[in-house]
Amino acid sequence: DTLYRLSLRGLRPLERADWPAPADKTKLCQDKGQTDDDCHNYIKVLLAYGHKLFTCGTNAFSPLCTWREWVPGVANCPHNPHSNVTAVLSSTGEYYAGTPTDFTSSDTAIYRSRGASPYDPGMLRTTQYDFNWLNEPQFVGSFEDDLFVYFVFREVAVEFLNCGNIIYSRIARVCKNDPGGNLVMKKNWSTFLKARLNCSVPGDVPFNYDEIQSMEYLPQEKILVAVFTTPTNSIAGSAVCIYNMSDIQAAFDGPYKVKDSPTSTWEPRSPSPQAREHFRCVNNTREHQAMEYHTYHLMYDSVQPISGEPVYRATLERFTHVTVDVANAKNVGKQLVAFVATEKSTIMKLAILPRFEGACLVEIWKLKDEGDIFDIQKIQFSRSSCVGATDPHCGWDDARELCLKAATHLHQSYFVQSTAACPTLKTPVDGGWSSWSDWEECMQDGTPRDSFTDDKPDMCMCHPALAAVDGGWSSWSAWSTCTSSSATCGANAGVRERRRTCNDPAPKYGGADCDGARSERQPCDLRPCDVRKATAWTPWVQTLGNSSDGSYTEKRFKFLCKAPTPEQIKLSLAREEERYCTALGSCSSSIPEDEGGWETWGPWGEWSCWSDWSECAGGGCGAGASGTGHRTRTRMCLSPEGCADAGAALERRVCVNTCPELYAMPAYSESIEMASFVTSGGQLSSLPCSGNSNVTSRGNVVQQTDWSPLQSPLHDKTEQLRHSPVEGSRIGGGSGIILSKSNNISNANNHSTSMATPKLYPKAIANEYDTMGTMRRHSNQPNNKTNLDLEEDKFY
Repeated sequence: DTLYRLSLRGLRPLERADWPAPADKTKLCQDKGQTDDDCHNYIKVLLAYGHKLFTCGTNAFSPLCTWREWVPGVANCPHNPHSNVTAVLSSTGEYYAGTPTDFTSSDTAIYRSRGASPYDPGMLRTTQYDFNWLNEPQFVGSFEDDLFVYFVFREVAVEFLNCGNIIYSRIARVCKNDPGGNLVMKKNWSTFLKARLNCSVPGDVPFNYDEIQSMEYLPQEKILVAVFTTPTNSIAGSAVCIYNMSDIQAAFDGPYKVKDSPTSTWEPRSPSPQAREHFRCVNNTREHQAMEYHTYHLMYDSVQPISGEPVYRATLERFTHVTVDVANAKNVGKQLVAFVATEKSTIMKLAILPRFEGACLVEIWKLKDEGDIFDIQKIQFSRSSCVGATDPHCGWDDARELCLKAATHLHQSYFVQSTAACPTLKTPVDGGWSSWSDWEECMQDGTPRDSFTDDKPDMCMCHPALAAVDGGWSSWSAWSTCTSSSATCGANAGVRERRRTCNDPAPKYGGADCDGARSERQPCDLRPCDVRKATAWTPWVQTLGNSSDGSYTEKRFKFLCKAPTPEQIKLSLAREEERYCTALGSCSSSIPEDEGGWETWGPWGEWSCWSDWSECAGGGCGAGASGTGHRTRTRMCLSPEGCADAGAALERRVCVNTCPELYAMPAYSESIEMASFVTSGGQLSSLPCSGNSNVTSRGNVVQQTDWSPLQSPLHDKTEQLRHSPVEGSRIGGGSGIILSKSNNISNANNHSTSMATPKLYPKAIANEYDTMGTMRRHSNQPNNKTNLDLEEDKFY
């Protein structure tokens, strides 16, 4: 929950920054079943980049990172404080991390993100849930060189799964300029490789220290120092192994370990030259070669230590951490000094011998249970004791007869140092007193001051302690700016904070600390959110570019209105609909396949029998009357699924009221046949009906009379034709001219005549009857119109 900045001399606190997890995150963490101890903000990443500081914390299982401003911490920092994580900022600012990425720590990955880089290289990660890439890894460290970024971890060995579970130590690398894979592997590494780090005692049956715990990389020396342990369920044992980067590069340049099927064995395989160059960060990838790169992940050869074995081993000890200092020793040059921490709260100082032939245990520091370090006092040695300790940091000054720090005396001739071999532990060492320590704080033990005598020369003479001073709070600081980690707008969507310190006055002499919280938070308003509302549909609007057959296209629109305030209203087109209309006015959302033609056959419906025809109604008879009426009949749809043509349940026909005279029937009548006027060489004669004017659907037969030439315009002969009895052939047969309602004359065969004015319509179009006088069934026209209705529409 806190970050400290300490001085290098004495580790004195210089600055403190409180960073606790918010109360709501802590409560949510506890609600999810985590312990109170785990629901704090554990700092897991702390990196320096120039004058900037990048840090990440678990934030009560809601990881968060900061560059002095909050950024999301997912894939940068684990949720769980017990997870192992490693991270590094490259020389160009990119952020590389090996960390769990989800709440349950089941998805662990090696990530690359932008970090502090001025440009975005693109996010890359290892393939998710693929144990050939990573299999339950526990990361211990990472570092970079010119071309690669390396990750050191331990994991369940995939090559050993056929024989059970065993943990191996690994070193993996990726290219800094990795562009990622192709297609489905676009967001994954294409240069990821890993090799085993071997730390074992040689022999007929080597003894392995398989589980790496900590590492330190020395970029100037290109040396990797690591500590290993035996498995947790075996006898405790630890070792320190040192690796040269040239040996690591040789392992990555060797053959790959490949398994072609689950039942096959692991075999060595050399890739193509193009793949080899690709894994050396030469970008010449072709798409057909990309899948080959994802076949290779594990190297066949292990990385061996420089000397072929550990430089230091310990039995019944478990090492936990290591750090290394490069010291300068007289007559030796550069010499490594390793500081190794153990589970028993001790720190072992090891001097690595030249040529890495071993390591000498120089000193052991014991730590208190509380974690504080004992005061380490300077001890005066004899010459033999000082030189015999073989400490690279110390040597004997013959001139002053003192054991001094080596850094400032290496070039003096009277300075003596011997670090090329380990000390002789059996050399007798005489005891001697150290110098007096500083006086401790005065403590009152109830002894009267007057009772002190000379037999207690080291007892301090003091008065009782001063009166205790309780601490007091300073004034509250100003409220911080309103911020939010998730929301960007809205009332009470952000949080602001103010702080105070316990320094007015500070507690002294055992006084009580301040009571209450150091910080206070309250919700605050972010910028107003946009209010969005859709308008109603506009009326249908006819568009330009309609076709010549009378059909056209219509559109309507719906707009989206949004604004945080009424003064900032913005309109945007939300939806648009289009429909297609025929010349008859019917519209649909799809384009008709063949406008004006027949529609496809509808399903056959099951109808009842027709009812009887009703009486002829309407019309009238005599001079000035139309003489025609209508009669109807009906039927019912008996199909459970319904009938396709609902209008077919009613049928209406034209009928003629009883009149004492004969006249020409309308051409469009369905229930009677139309009187025809047959032309012969431009002459016209009439074929009026004979018998009852109420003609049945079977039609009457009239007899045709002799041809009666027309010597005057046709409109003058209308009355004459109506009263001229003639005989004719069966109604509906042959060719003839049909008299329409508008008294126009139509030629049945559409032959051109001298008469240009009349409209020509063939009588056969009007009606088709079978032998029983019933209309034949045709496919439906649009709008459910029959042939007769279409013909009538031409006249009305």
